[in-house]
Amino acid sequence: MRQLLTILALASILAFKSDKNEVVFKYPKLKDKEIVMKTSAFEKFRKEWRGKDYYYLCDKGHNGMVCSVLFYKLNEEEKMMYVDLARAMIGKECPEISPAFPLAYFTNYSNLKKYETNISKWGNKGDDFMFSHADIKDFNGTQINQKHMYAYAMMSNDLFVHIHLSKTFCTKNDSIVMAKTLNSLHIRK
Repeated sequence: MRQLLTILALASILAFKSDKNEVVFKYPKLKDKEIVMKTSAFEKFRKEWRGKDYYYLCDKGHNGMVCSVLFYKLNEEEKMMYVDLARAMIGKECPEISPAFPLAYFTNYSNLKKYETNISKWGNKGDDFMFSHADIKDFNGTQINQKHMYAYAMMSNDLFVHIHLSKTFCTKNDSIVMAKTLNSLHIRK
């Protein structure tokens, strides 16, 4: 019995310790789903409503990394244009809720697009997340060696999620931390 209690106590301590590195992002008006990120690179996030959108920001992450999470609420016209019409063009093999829709939207309408190089996109349209990566070597004549990594999800038929990690003067180690952070993402229902 004592051995069982010891094992249960250790398991509780380990479970508590792993939860400490768990960051949860929620759209306050969506009760049944949340995004979980396992990381110790980011701790305190500011949160704010931006109209119907909800935004998280941590600009004091590990070694100067920045993380933002935007829950982007589509209006009826945007839903028709960026989801319904796109799905009709792709065909029935595309799920009704897919990270492919927010990936297409945010990569096409990025305000950094003209500065980006070394662009790559990956993931499957049937998964919870799809991803992209881009470098910005030069910003208006200034060398910055900035790395951007993104994750995209769709929480409902009218709610896109855009997760953005960035680091100026990014090192290989920083890139590894960013990639691990994105790989830890999952949607908890």
